[in-house]
Amino acid sequence: MKRRDFIKSVSLSPLLFNSLNADNNFSDYKALVCVYLYGGNDAFNMFVPIGDDTKSGYNNYAKGRSDLAIYDNPLTIPNLGFIDDYKLSNNPYHVDNSSSSAYKKGYYPIDGSGMGVNGLMPEVAFLIKSKYISMVTNMGNLIKPSTKTLLTTKPLEYEPPFLFAHNHQRRVQYTGIADNLNTTGWAGRLGDSWKGVNSLGLNISFAGTSRMMIGDTTQAISLHKSPQEYKSMELANTNHKSRRDIFKILSNLSDTNSYFNHHQSKLQESLNLSDTMATNWGLAKDFSTIKDSYGNSLFNIPATNVTQLDVELKGDLIEQLEAVAKMIDISSNTLSQQRQIYYVQLGGFDTHSSQNQNHPKLLRELSLGLWKFQKALNSMNMSQKVTTFTMSDFGRSLGSNGDGTDHAWGSNAIVMGGATNKIKVGEIPDWTLGGDDDISNKGRIIPTISTEQYLATITKWFGVDESQMDILFPNLKNFETKDIGIFG
Repeated sequence: MKRRDFIKSVSLSPLLFNSLNADNNFSDYKALVCVYLYGGNDAFNMFVPIGDDTKSGYNNYAKGRSDLAIYDNPLTIPNLGFIDDYKLSNNPYHVDNSSSSAYKKGYYPIDGSGMGVNGLMPEVAFLIKSKYISMVTNMGNLIKPSTKTLLTTKPLEYEPPFLFAHNHQRRVQYTGIADNLNTTGWAGRLGDSWKGVNSLGLNISFAGTSRMMIGDTTQAISLHKSPQEYKSMELANTNHKSRRDIFKILSNLSDTNSYFNHHQSKLQESLNLSDTMATNWGLAKDFSTIKDSYGNSLFNIPATNVTQLDVELKGDLIEQLEAVAKMIDISSNTLSQQRQIYYVQLGGFDTHSSQNQNHPKLLRELSLGLWKFQKALNSMNMSQKVTTFTMSDFGRSLGSNGDGTDHAWGSNAIVMGGATNKIKVGEIPDWTLGGDDDISNKGRIIPTISTEQYLATITKWFGVDESQMDILFPNLKNFETKDIGIFG
């Protein structure tokens, strides 16, 4: 990557390299990693109900799902322990090299949870069984606890605005406030509050600019998703020296025009960050000698002959998570940071059509990416210090539209890390189309855990004081349970 291209790709917090504020000084390092599933993940086919209950069990789920139902076929969870000599010799989901057949083949039952994990996600099933992942069931954007009766009789009071619309509900996920689409992001507001916690600032994105990380006085550092892009930035490279010297002179120019001076300060901050990355990227841990669940290099993107699927994995999430792992290593050691929030993204979840063909590769990459990332964290002794969690626009309809699923509401989420303490949090809903838990007649399930409860629980682990919760999540006061019990 050319230096000028890298500098153009960097968006900096104005607080870069400020001295630490003693009021926000922590004695340890912790990181949050948000994995955003862009488009509205069909998490009802990610975690499948397997019980016998007439309302919340498998049969009622399968009736509602119709042609999209995962088969009632328990699979054996493979032993995917984090040892380097393990190799997944047989893909338990394999049927006939078809991704759609693998998608519906069956599930890995999770004892005591009433849930099973889609057959394409053996790594996630192992992580749950090993208590690295908590399943959060039926979570979504809520202003206050809601029922079908309240939503029908008092929609203005209980229903989030523009429910079922991608951009609006995605904004709610970013703002952390179910009835406020236009404010700053919850991570950005935390960055405003913790101004001096890091020299690099609080928020770092490997997936472009996200409203989640924009505050009133702070914004995220936005870095390229590929670790390979930093390898050509060595400061000792003589080919860059003359250009660097000229750039330094230009960035130090001043003028009476305040806009010009602001632009110059941004250029200087970009150069500072470029230098920091060039100096330290090579010091990050090398994961190439560690093996993934197929016995290949840890962050390798497996080809179809390895996955035994008829679709290629795009690899974007895996690549972003490798970059996060390296950045965590640099930040916690060389740069002595204290708290960081990372944002990565996997797209393609708006499965109105061809869901049996498109959803499988997304679940497969998500499962691989999470397992690879957790193994990287374990290799750095960072398991207890990093919590990874998923978010998505909304859930999808339980009912099939004939080729896929439509925009809906409640969904399931993943929280991963060594600090998690529950296999499952939340209740499994009534799957009856048009039933008490369906706001429609097509399986738009009403959530029972709010996004704000979910985020408040995660950020409490991160170190957010109870007094700051009203600033981050003002609707939290509407819920009796503030901490949903993910952590010990």
